[in-house]
Amino acid sequence: MSTTTRPSSGTRGTAVLSIVPGLATAPPNAVTEMALTANELYEEALTRFEAGDLAGAIQRMQESLAKGAASTERWNTLGNLLAHAQRFNEAASAFRRALGRSPRSASIWNNLGAVLLRDQHVVGAECAFRRAISLQESFHEAHQNLALLLDGRGDTLEAARHHCLAFVHGPRAGKTPAMLGTAYYHLGQFEEAARVYRDWVLAEPENPVARHRLAACLNEDVPTRGSDDFVEQSFDAFAPHFDDHLAGLAYCGPETVAAAVARVRPVDASARILDVGCGTGLCGTVLRPLAAQLDGVDLSSGMLDRARVRGCYDRLEKVELTGFLESCRSAYDVVVAADTFNYFGDLAPVFRAAAQALEADGHLVFTIEDGREACPEQGWCLAVHGRYLHAPATIEAWLQAAGFAVHHARPLALRRELGQDVAAVVYTAQRVGHGR
Repeated sequence: MSTTTRPSSGTRGTAVLSIVPGLATAPPNAVTEMALTANELYEEALTRFEAGDLAGAIQRMQESLAKGAASTERWNTLGNLLAHAQRFNEAASAFRRALGRSPRSASIWNNLGAVLLRDQHVVGAECAFRRAISLQESFHEAHQNLALLLDGRGDTLEAARHHCLAFVHGPRAGKTPAMLGTAYYHLGQFEEAARVYRDWVLAEPENPVARHRLAACLNEDVPTRGSDDFVEQSFDAFAPHFDDHLAGLAYCGPETVAAAVARVRPVDASARILDVGCGTGLCGTVLRPLAAQLDGVDLSSGMLDRARVRGCYDRLEKVELTGFLESCRSAYDVVVAADTFNYFGDLAPVFRAAAQALEADGHLVFTIEDGREACPEQGWCLAVHGRYLHAPATIEAWLQAAGFAVHHARPLALRRELGQDVAAVVYTAQRVGHGR
């Protein structure tokens, strides 16, 4: 009666019922007059349902069963009809009658779980969904339904796993290689993720996103930063739903950097602030009250179009941020980068450029994703999800070399992805010299 769609991390929905193959038509039968009459009632039940007469369909199906034509398929069909009528307790009884005849039917266990969940019988629903999955490990509808249940009670980490399982086992239509590779990665199926990315590169050898994802997955030929083409293509595609996506991830980047700026530059009519990697302008709203001049730069024209709509910036430019900083000598009091430097590996050149763009006592406020455990030797690494992680000790050494003093470094959860906090650090550094 319904089909499964792609799951959204952190979004609740309605449990999905399954149709057992062959239920859409009554099987031809030539036995006793009683059976034929029951079959006719069954046919009429389906006809009435298709015509929108749900009550009549339920009545005819019950009459068919009362005439001795009981079967797994017909009890399951009655359960589906009752579920459509939101008569969930009766639907559960019908599904149990079907399971009495076919206890290893994953589809019917899923149906039972769906109506139990809709009727707020969460424990029974969970048991039914897990039974369905144990019988058919690749049953994407049961994985989706269990994920919705787990989301509802706050078990976000396990829910994320079942969302990913539903995603990789479900229909492939509309699913990009980037999405599939990410799902396989989060399931720990690294070879499958690599296969997806290799096939993508073979199909689109010039695609910068495919090449970047493959390098991240294999940890081979890792670039020192995401290429301009990779950043531009990724975020142009992401721009239409960027804000909504981050809202569902408990993203706190803008508020975090704005609070850090306010600590070192209280409301100051003379403050000149530059937002690098400004995206759709999420930071602009909270930085505007702190700035006399607020500029933003980004590589994605799609993101900049949305930033312009906010009306927070005095100037917006489509440009690579390092080159722009190098061209601005002592032009700003504060440079802000929220969730931007995780697309760079080696940040030393960026910090040197930021020092040039700032006044002698100017501040650099930014976030990085914490890689102190993932990349302790080199100081930075490219994670499989395609973003760079940094060791705080390396960040602080680069800042000192560029002529900055670290005033504040605070660990935080920048957002949540697939049920887990993204560990990050927000830095406030002040330019104190000319660097070297």
